[in-house]
Amino acid sequence: MTGRPETSPRRGVQGSGRMQLLALAAVFLAPVVIAAVLYASAGQQWLKAGEGHHGQLIQPPRGLDSFPLRGPDGDPLGTEYLLGKWTLVYIGPSDCPEDCRGALATMRQVHKAQGRNIGRVQRLYVAEGGLPPEPTRELLAREHPHLTVAVPGPEGAGMAPFQAEGGEEAEGIYILDPNANLIMRYAPGAEGDGILDDLEHLLKHSAIG
Repeated sequence: MTGRPETSPRRGVQGSGRMQLLALAAVFLAPVVIAAVLYASAGQQWLKAGEGHHGQLIQPPRGLDSFPLRGPDGDPLGTEYLLGKWTLVYIGPSDCPEDCRGALATMRQVHKAQGRNIGRVQRLYVAEGGLPPEPTRELLAREHPHLTVAVPGPEGAGMAPFQAEGGEEAEGIYILDPNANLIMRYAPGAEGDGILDDLEHLLKHSAIG
């Protein structure tokens, strides 16, 4: 009579050890995977009409592989500046009239409202017409501490991702993720409460930055 083949004790121990390693890996990796899925799916959830977002969701996100801006001192301000933090960007005229100052004030309030997450966000004003005049720069430094001021590269280099396919002007407020992806746009005059809601949603569900 032929009986069942005996199971090797060593094979049983190895199988048990492998299962334990897999279970341990799952425990450590699960939070990372879940967070990544939540971040990746956030934009898809916002696509549903009337849910979740107040600005224009940019799909697919536009990566800023090249961002040849320069600061007031003429030093380059490349894509490296955008990496690692969420960036609120305002693009407007260099003389920064009343509408421009209102948009910068909105960004400042949205930034301050982040509380413990304030360090995860930075603010950038891109003056399309060139370097703002000295009185304007002094005003910005006084009223908007920690605001970075920059100008585009020659002939508007680096601004193409901010221009809509229909030829819409780039002026407005934008949200960039910590990987330098352009994901949200707000038209001039957008309410700060809507921008705040969207940014808080992104920070809450983000696995990066």
